[in-house]
Amino acid sequence: MAFVAPRSSPLAPTGGGPTRGLLGVYDKTGIEDFARGLVALGWEIVSTGGTFAALEKAGIPVRKVEDITGFPEM
Repeated sequence: MAFVAPRSSPLAPTGGGPTRGLLGVYDKTGIEDFARGLVALGWEIVSTGGTFAALEKAGIPVRKVEDITGFPEM
């Protein structure tokens, strides 16, 4: 699982764009709560295949990684 640092962090991206978290996990245990926490903090969630499906099914706002990259998931 990987994600970008929040804007308040020295590792945060600059330029005023959205803070995004990329989530892609094999074991989905706890991923819904984790993603909800990120969304509550103002993060945009981007995800891959099965993780995307699990988050979408749980009603969590999530975008497919290919919507960002313009290329199909590998």
